[in-house]
Amino acid sequence: DLCSRVACTHRLQLVAFYSYMRRYLKPSQEQAPRLLALFAQACHELVPPDELVPIIRHVADAFVSDRNASEAMALGINALREVCGRCPAVLDEPEMLGLVRDLAAYTKHRDKSVVVAARGWINIVREHHPQLLQKKDRGRDKARSKATPAAVIAPQRVTQSRFDQAWRLDR
Repeated sequence: DLCSRVACTHRLQLVAFYSYMRRYLKPSQEQAPRLLALFAQACHELVPPDELVPIIRHVADAFVSDRNASEAMALGINALREVCGRCPAVLDEPEMLGLVRDLAAYTKHRDKSVVVAARGWINIVREHHPQLLQKKDRGRDKARSKATPAAVIAPQRVTQSRFDQAWRLDR
């Protein structure tokens, strides 16, 4: 707990800490939620992404599979979402393309907690690297979604009579 907080607060790169945490990140672990929270807390922008990718892959393989309970799946997806939110450079790694799309596919899962976690994952990936998602998961373009119906309506024509009225008012 202390190492995680110190690494987060002071932006330290404790490479051995991440490999040490990997040993204990298992769904059968009694303290799995706490350990995943500590792992996510220790991640920040300065951590080398190539150090995080094996651990992210381990968490995805261990927690996010259909043979695990839905709580463990949601826990794993939420932990990965938090790690990628804290260290978005991880998404630039080539190994992450398949993982991003696999986790996004859980939006069709039968359990609601897994669906909500997968939507959160899609939102964080959409925010940092939307090109990794399939087209249907990218959402609308920001320019198109911000266009309001009032902005779409053509502006009124300025006729000579309106111009004259405005000119008289200014005098």
